[in-house]
Amino acid sequence: MVSTSPRVLSVVVPCYNEAATIRQLLSKVAESPVVHEIVVVDDCSKDGTRELLRETQAAWPPGEPTLQVILQPANRGKG
Repeated sequence: MVSTSPRVLSVVVPCYNEAATIRQLLSKVAESPVVHEIVVVDDCSKDGTRELLRETQAAWPPGEPTLQVILQPANRGKG
């Protein structure tokens, strides 16, 4: 049975120094048929995560859940 449910879920992804895994994580979250938007909050990463997020957002394909990236100006704690 194929679900015809609308996309209704917003997923907030806190991250800090996740350059090795962030793209794979976002792809997996976007695969869910109920996810409407993904909001990534980067907590001032120092390992290139911020640059990867900018690149990923710029290349995010149409038709996928909305991808919003928030870059904290200072480290405030991942949680």
